[in-house]
Amino acid sequence: MPTRTDDALKDLSRITKISAYKILQVMEELYSSGYISYPRTDTNRYANNFNFAHAMMVACKGLGMGYISKSPMPRNGSKDDNAHPPIYPTGSYNGSGIARVVWEYIARRFLANAYYDNAAMLINNAKLTLNGVELNAKGSKITDQGFFKIYDYFKPIDDILPRMSIGDKVKVIDVMLVKDKTEPPSRLSESDLLDMMERYGIGTDATRAEFPSLIIKRGYAKKVNNRFRPTGLGLALINTLEGIDARLVKADTRAMVEDTMSMIEKGKIDDYKNALDDTISIYSKLLSLCKERLEIISSIGKVDHEAN
Repeated sequence: MPTRTDDALKDLSRITKISAYKILQVMEELYSSGYISYPRTDTNRYANNFNFAHAMMVACKGLGMGYISKSPMPRNGSKDDNAHPPIYPTGSYNGSGIARVVWEYIARRFLANAYYDNAAMLINNAKLTLNGVELNAKGSKITDQGFFKIYDYFKPIDDILPRMSIGDKVKVIDVMLVKDKTEPPSRLSESDLLDMMERYGIGTDATRAEFPSLIIKRGYAKKVNNRFRPTGLGLALINTLEGIDARLVKADTRAMVEDTMSMIEKGKIDDYKNALDDTISIYSKLLSLCKERLEIISSIGKVDHEAN
């Protein structure tokens, strides 16, 4: 689909291993220099009068390829913030470094979406029976490269099964009995965290990028092998706030505010003052609870220091 801010930040944090906050800064620099459109948008569909030809030409020129003669057929999404179009290339960028990586991603995604056909993949399933025990295997192979020709960042790797027919016999090479233990889910990467924030309605396309860097800066988490791991301070803060009132740490509280603002924007709420008063009332009560437990909250840093 056409590129939204959240899409670009999640993908580019995976591609570059750089924080979303830094990536957004790079995008804003590219925008101010005239190389991409406004980078803070929640729109993933193009307007009927969008100038595809110009965006295609600057993208192709910047990527060092010939112009595409076919007509655009974008795969539009359903989101429109009624303020800004999707992110697309507006100028040919020939620089280097992270700015080049970011611009090239935007250019390639634009061309893949609007000018390249769908990719096709063949999925194979095999079922073998060994002494009454049923074994299953799955394989896959890309049969039509489609948009992967221009946009291969997350291209699946072929995993082809050998050709077999019903009744064929296979040789058993090895049989192993493995003793193992279940493991907890892996820690969140920055891309995972941004995706979860979007799903739970925490922040907006314009603000989400700052949060992961902020929690690290404040010492609530650290990055280990590009995964977020809570610090003692972070765990102590969450446990303390949850003990005061669970709403202080639940996503629903912040999501409610974002949802209210979204409904106002869409014209589904006309009584702005009542909506504001309701929100202030909730946060005022939570603030009062925090003030009553101020001594406990202020001791978190000391507890964390002693624990380390």
